[in-house]
Amino acid sequence: MDKLILKSKLNDKQQNVFLNLYDSDQYDHWHYYAGDDKESTPEARGRKHLFLNDIDEPELQLTLKEIENDLFTSNNFDKTKFKLITKIENKLYPTLLSCIYKVDGLPSHGVHTHRDGRGPNDEMQVRFNYLVSKPIEGGEPVVNRRIIDLEEKDSMILFASEWLHRGMPVEGDKVRILLSVGYIVENNYAQELEKRFNYGRI
Repeated sequence: MDKLILKSKLNDKQQNVFLNLYDSDQYDHWHYYAGDDKESTPEARGRKHLFLNDIDEPELQLTLKEIENDLFTSNNFDKTKFKLITKIENKLYPTLLSCIYKVDGLPSHGVHTHRDGRGPNDEMQVRFNYLVSKPIEGGEPVVNRRIIDLEEKDSMILFASEWLHRGMPVEGDKVRILLSVGYIVENNYAQELEKRFNYGRI
């Protein structure tokens, strides 16, 4: 097992909350990515995301709180050092559902290689990613050029402001759905935490 994979996992009920959210037509706030922060059509890139913080759905918000509590308890992280990201600012992103899918007859792009932003006081951005739906082929996260083999319901840590990362293109008719929860983390603690996972930078 890769060292980035954490002890916390989604349970069946939590997984179904996000699967149902993906299948629901009631939310019209999906963002379709075209590059350079420009909007696209659903077909153009095979990639979309939905920010979850402001969706006023009690079951969803309760599920996110359950996941957060389990994350810190299961992995022995000091919650006082973490501040949840709640708005988009300087490549800081709040909690989101990120989807990669195949569009017939068009090339699949996946998620480009990038780093995310640091906090307003130069804090690291750390994200915790949960694999809600694993595609038949592709969709794997790549961190510093290494493919991470996540199974459905698994979670992983990502030092998103420090490590190069991307998502592989998807083949087949099953979507890659990833729940990504982002925090800015006090730097001394974040540096010690990064050493714990000892993944190196590029």
